[in-house]
Amino acid sequence: MITKKQIIYFILLLILPIFLAFGQYYYPQYDEQTLTPNTNQPTQESKNLNTKEKPIFKKRKLEKPNIVKSSEVKNLEEKIGKIEKLENFDVKLFKKGKNCRHEAVAALTKVRNKEIANLNNKYKGTIKTSQDKMAVIKEMNEEKSKINELFRQKLEEIKKYCEIGTGSLKNKEKTIKTKNKNEITIKITDNGFEPKEVEITKGTKVAWINEQPNPSWPASAVHPTHEVYPGSSIKKCGTPEQNKIFDACRGLKQGENWSFVFNEVGEWYYHDHLNPSWKGEIVVK
Repeated sequence: MITKKQIIYFILLLILPIFLAFGQYYYPQYDEQTLTPNTNQPTQESKNLNTKEKPIFKKRKLEKPNIVKSSEVKNLEEKIGKIEKLENFDVKLFKKGKNCRHEAVAALTKVRNKEIANLNNKYKGTIKTSQDKMAVIKEMNEEKSKINELFRQKLEEIKKYCEIGTGSLKNKEKTIKTKNKNEITIKITDNGFEPKEVEITKGTKVAWINEQPNPSWPASAVHPTHEVYPGSSIKKCGTPEQNKIFDACRGLKQGENWSFVFNEVGEWYYHDHLNPSWKGEIVVK
């Protein structure tokens, strides 16, 4: 007759090999001398990793887009590059169309900057005494005033030439006149600047407030130099002259505003540096 003890021993004999096999399979063996795990013993995890196929990653070579300029564009850039003075600038070099005004103003700004740079080089090294300095500064300012006045005249020529039969956004009915006001506000919405065109008097403060979720950076035309408004340039952002230029110099977050006082008479185009297709105009009288 089989006793209870014999039954227990029989069960233990069946369980013991399974337990030993389980311990050897999942627990590492230890070195008797150092009592450290034997790393040479494969585990279930390492076996599974070894059986998996390693992913193959191929490096993609990013190629720069090859921008091919037409012979017509190259000829136009070559002609503009040869112009040293504003008086030789001919707006008829540009085709009437959607981008006529923007392209012509950008080219005109380059010519003006070139002429001012040549003027600075002309007087470089001529100052020897304090009296010379006063005389040179006075003469330079007079010549710069002439350049800026001619620049305004050329801007007027561009406006008249490019707007005839081009379907321009310019519309006298949409132009907001704000005479006898010291400050006006332009909203930045999902559709751009509202209103797009305003007419103000000299010394008026214009404030831009961003009412849409994306950052907006109002600044003088043209993109990306911001040099159409006299004295303005994106290079002056972060310098002591930043407060004197028509340039926010940063993206305005939703709810933020930025303002600028216009002391130069003329028609001043501007844009959103972060979204260059958004454009506007400030007419100062």
